[in-house]
Amino acid sequence: MRNFVVLILYLSHYQMRTLLFICVLFFVFPLPFSAQNCMEIGTNFHFFGAGVYKDMKLSSTPFFTRNDIYREDDNDWDSGLASTMAQDAAGYPLEVPFPHPDNGNAQIVAFTIGGYEQSYETGTYVMLFDGVGTFNFVNWTAATVTSVAAGRIEFTIDVVDGNGVHIEMMSSQLGNHVRNIRIVRDIYESDYLTAPFLPQFAAKADEFGTFRFMDWAATNYHPISAWGDRIDANFHTQANDPEGMSWEFMIDVANYFDKDIWINVPHLADANYITQMAMLFRDRLETERSIYLEYSNECWNWIFDQTHWLNDNPPFTGNIGQNYGYYSLQVFDTWETVFSGQENRLKMVLAGHDYFVIDAMDYIIAQGEGDLVDLVSYPGYVALSDPTDYDALDALSASATADDVMDMLEANMASNFYWMNQFKILVSDVYGKEFTMYEGGQHLTPRWFGLEADYNPALYAAQNSTRMYSFYQDILDYYKNTLGVTLFMNYTLTSPQESAFGSWGLLENYFSTPNSQKWNAIMDWRAANTCTTADADLAIKIYLQGAYNSSTGLMNDHLRANNLIALNDPYGRDKAITDMNILNTTGSNAIVDWVDVELRHVDSPNIVRHRTAALLQRDGDVVDVDGVSGIVFPNVSVGDYHVSIRHRNHLGTMTNTAVLSIP
Repeated sequence: MRNFVVLILYLSHYQMRTLLFICVLFFVFPLPFSAQNCMEIGTNFHFFGAGVYKDMKLSSTPFFTRNDIYREDDNDWDSGLASTMAQDAAGYPLEVPFPHPDNGNAQIVAFTIGGYEQSYETGTYVMLFDGVGTFNFVNWTAATVTSVAAGRIEFTIDVVDGNGVHIEMMSSQLGNHVRNIRIVRDIYESDYLTAPFLPQFAAKADEFGTFRFMDWAATNYHPISAWGDRIDANFHTQANDPEGMSWEFMIDVANYFDKDIWINVPHLADANYITQMAMLFRDRLETERSIYLEYSNECWNWIFDQTHWLNDNPPFTGNIGQNYGYYSLQVFDTWETVFSGQENRLKMVLAGHDYFVIDAMDYIIAQGEGDLVDLVSYPGYVALSDPTDYDALDALSASATADDVMDMLEANMASNFYWMNQFKILVSDVYGKEFTMYEGGQHLTPRWFGLEADYNPALYAAQNSTRMYSFYQDILDYYKNTLGVTLFMNYTLTSPQESAFGSWGLLENYFSTPNSQKWNAIMDWRAANTCTTADADLAIKIYLQGAYNSSTGLMNDHLRANNLIALNDPYGRDKAITDMNILNTTGSNAIVDWVDVELRHVDSPNIVRHRTAALLQRDGDVVDVDGVSGIVFPNVSVGDYHVSIRHRNHLGTMTNTAVLSIP
């Protein structure tokens, strides 16, 4: 059984003051539900390295060069010739050895797999390659070669440590040079192309709904401005510094795991780069995937080059907030143009602290494009923001404990929450944008990044304190229930747990046994806060004053009769009329025009949660693009919603109370 709610609303034509009745009829379920905010949890990935792909060559260091033998007077670990040596498009040297241009010493090429995060296993490995060449596995890497054949070397790794496995390319034949190196465990040789991800990575990454690739893309300090200079999918390694991973690989990760994707456009990217990047994502990313689109990263943070660049460059030199708005808008406009007819796939993001985002938002609104911005985002960290805490830690020195640190962290929650609330009030609520967190979690660092303080062991011990579990549960509850955050992007999935630069990861590496208090807290919280969704079916009847004919009780269909109704909706909702017979229909079911239908937040109705475009018939029925069906919002979070309707030359209207309950 269904209940019916009938609402009588008023709508004015934008040129006139005459009021018009609008009848909106909704199908709702008989038991109402109080508003429930749904907070999805995504994750950032730390800098790309071993542990993701079965093919370990994809995460190797870039090639570097050195002398072929030890020389007393010239024996640099890296002679620095990799960028100038003759190489193919994938970065493989065309000939090895080759002479040093200054002293003539023969140069070889080397690289390392594995590395400091230790995300690899002991066992038997196979190195496959095309071309003709020879290799040396340096004897301190605990790798033992067991078999050598054309294009194939088998070796074992007996010890996993921070050194990784160091491999030297001693020779590569000119005309048939070594290329297309792949390094996999023998058990993955048959499927590394069709199932490319290590199961340890896949199991952990798949727990999250959205992937943010800021670090994998090397967003901070990114040097590339021209599309032709970027790293592409064919380069021999994707672990490049400072260029980062290719966009193709990030897209393929999202496609493989069926996840939404959060990307950061490099701050130096020129107009062609931005356009080409948009085209790549439009054509390569699955159409079901949402794209969270952000210009650079933390452009308010003075430790990064991008902030100084914004400060030093026009058009708003000296005002990083306005410049952030200016350059964000260039990205948003370009991507919207490239995604014409598919704009629903994009979620435009402004991220940062309150007045920084306010400056950016005000600039964009002044250009008449405030509706382009879908989300605002804040760094959801809780840190030791009271300087006296560090004074106390200095005094405790090596005697500081995890409990000392957790006492301080918990005491700082209120002050950190205050600034988050300010962002909600001044930004999310004022501008009517969803509140998200592009990063977040604990922010336990020494007084200065990289400081090797005597109290650091206490910071490290706190990471896996049982109190850290409760801390994560508490902040997630606050973000969801008090701030109304809709997406929390954990920072980060893995990273070293004992680092003077911050122990950000939920886990040490992808091979860690998931017994981390941070990991367990997020997994348990998510299980207890499942985002329940249902399809919302709406039957809506409205009348537009400008088209209404009081003598017939119907609206005019002059736009249809004169072939002036666009086949693609004018609101960027990715809707299109594909059956031309719909526009040939006459009578009371003839199409009048497109309208925009929105579901809005129950407590903050200026925040739009869901949108869709629909067709309006002469008798007031609002139907889907097939010209018959009612409006369906798929996968709507449970809760109550205001319903609003907009037309391009009438004032919009919204229900005064939340009238749609999704069970």
